[in-house]
Amino acid sequence: MNKLWFLIFIVIFSFCCIPKQKFKETAQISSEGEYITVVSEGIADIRDAGISEAIDRAYIDAQHKAIEKALGKIYSARTIVESGRFIEQTVMANVKGYIRKWYEISKPEGIYFPGTNEKVVCVKICAEVGLDKLKNDTLALQELQKRLGRPDVLVTIDNIYAKQVITTKLQEMGFTVRNLEVKKDSDLIKLAIENNIEIIISGNVNVKNAGEIMEGLGMKSFQSQVDLQAINVSDGKVIAHTSAQGAYPHIEEESGKSGAVKRATESAIDKLVDELLTSWENILNNGNELYLKIKGLSMDQESNFRKLIERSIRGCKEIYCKSMKDDVVFYKVLYLGNVNNLAKDLGRLRGVNVKVISCSTNIVEAEIIKERR
Repeated sequence: MNKLWFLIFIVIFSFCCIPKQKFKETAQISSEGEYITVVSEGIADIRDAGISEAIDRAYIDAQHKAIEKALGKIYSARTIVESGRFIEQTVMANVKGYIRKWYEISKPEGIYFPGTNEKVVCVKICAEVGLDKLKNDTLALQELQKRLGRPDVLVTIDNIYAKQVITTKLQEMGFTVRNLEVKKDSDLIKLAIENNIEIIISGNVNVKNAGEIMEGLGMKSFQSQVDLQAINVSDGKVIAHTSAQGAYPHIEEESGKSGAVKRATESAIDKLVDELLTSWENILNNGNELYLKIKGLSMDQESNFRKLIERSIRGCKEIYCKSMKDDVVFYKVLYLGNVNNLAKDLGRLRGVNVKVISCSTNIVEAEIIKERR
């Protein structure tokens, strides 16, 4: 009998010591092409539908997130200009075409949405995502890049040589530079909004004759300092700024000054573009600051509506209630996408009828439509 119990103990101990399976995210190549293995989680609200439909939607959400992970391993944030927004609009329409196969890591379970007493279904899967087709489809990035990586730009600087250098450099990089008449007393932000311009580049140029450098020949040194800044039109914030110096020797005053300005400007615009790209990477990873003005919400309804947005709009990273007056609530939203995407997402909310009234550069105005009884 003692031997029997000993054998049973050995079997149980052996099973307990088997290491748990680990799911590593790895890229591989097979006869079917290149693919990547990723682990992802999906959630879905239980309230808007039955448990069965919620489970189905949770699995679809997990597959979407698997595609996002795979694409993130192919391209850097600097390339994927609007992060998940582009993926959702171009690739997500055919999720099954990119996922070769997937299987459960954990069974569906009901959990409480963070900070609420409301339940959601959560699932975890491991998926093999085919990279070959995904890479080909993402060649459409150029159209997307116009929204953030290659925005429409207005250059305002009171020096013809500096403006020429900046304009040429930006156009070579694929930016769209708009040529508008700007008066001295113009409201630049208002002018930009009216003309759908997203970035204003402005600056100052100082140039001087630093004196003769070769006696008898009249050769002089001309020196210039150029200060540039890039302003994000949607919120008026300076998102990049830099300065650079340049020197240029010449006999003639006009040629020497123009040469010095060009050299300083070339250095300054290179630095400014690098800062812009860094700033945009931060926006891609952390979201755009947009504003949402909702009419038809009472004080009692505000909290539930805010939680609904957090739970239902995938691009929403954070949302704050900034003010309430009568039945109008003003929110600040940190959102992966632009104002048009946010407006569309609001129109798709389940469980509440939201009518978008208007959109501006960074504000969505909407109204809660109550059903007639």
